[in-house]
Amino acid sequence: MDKRLITALLVPLTLILLASFAYAQWTDSVFINATATTGDIEIKVTYAWLESPFPQNLVTVTWTDDAASFAVGGYIYPGFTLNTGTDLKNVGSLPAKIETIAYSYTPTIIQSYFTITNDFAFSPDGSTWKGTTLPVTLLPGQYLKIHQSIKFNVDAPNEAQALSITITATVTAIQAVP
Repeated sequence: MDKRLITALLVPLTLILLASFAYAQWTDSVFINATATTGDIEIKVTYAWLESPFPQNLVTVTWTDDAASFAVGGYIYPGFTLNTGTDLKNVGSLPAKIETIAYSYTPTIIQSYFTITNDFAFSPDGSTWKGTTLPVTLLPGQYLKIHQSIKFNVDAPNEAQALSITITATVTAIQAVP
């Protein structure tokens, strides 16, 4: 092969290699990994009670972390008042804001024949309580006590006799912006 042809091929190839080497020396990559852990909102029922003039065998109170149930058997009448209470605790890692309590009734015919009033108390540690109103923000570890007075109105019609009545209170917590 001709020396000039070899030189003509080697010179551009050498220049490309040198340019690639120079480029490689001036190129760098940096990787940044970020890990974030999200918080959670979690409200738990820690205690529930029912005050009723009935004997204990007609009254039951049960609760789990997510619900409280109160049962009174057979002697509800127009004018009767039932008092219940539920203690809630924010066991999540974020502040939780409790704005309202919504009620639903089964059967719906009885909805207008009940009057429900609520009283609320706040506690930072579950041992000392102070009256409050909604909305209330619970920081992690703080408590809210809900006392409900449920009165069966005296003007309830005959259709309300011998019914199995369920009143459901739904307490919704949303994230409180810190």
